[in-house]
Amino acid sequence: MSNFNNTSELRSNLTPEMFQRAFSAFLIHAKENAETKAFKGGATPDGLDSKSRAFDGHTLTTHYGRGRASRAPYFNWWVLSIYYVVETGKIVMGIEKHRFPHLHEMKYEGLKEIPGKDEVAWFYQTIEERLDYAELYEKFVSVAEEIMRLSADEMQA
Repeated sequence: MSNFNNTSELRSNLTPEMFQRAFSAFLIHAKENAETKAFKGGATPDGLDSKSRAFDGHTLTTHYGRGRASRAPYFNWWVLSIYYVVETGKIVMGIEKHRFPHLHEMKYEGLKEIPGKDEVAWFYQTIEERLDYAELYEKFVSVAEEIMRLSADEMQA
């Protein structure tokens, strides 16, 4: 049995308001990058300083491409990412199939092709016009806690 007790630093310290502010800024930068073909935004999500983005041994980061705008920039915590497919406005939260050894123990909705990524096991998807930040936050933190639980179980084995 795991020592993880469902009270993650992520849930305790990243409020839904902080998450919404950071993810909203991420979407703005991603759209600007797609329009200008430039690169805007850094690894630290806007609204979080470098000290307030580390949770449970991993940091929240944003990825917009390397030197040029990505077709699917992503908001990331360890192996869990929220991809934004700029061309369609689709938002997909998932894990690249090869990145987490316990993925087969998790209940995910299916597999998706994300531009420039390996196959992604997805847990949540929507389009930007229907984005419910509270729902995305809760799903993101819940999946992150499942990842932590599985990782803690492995460390005890």
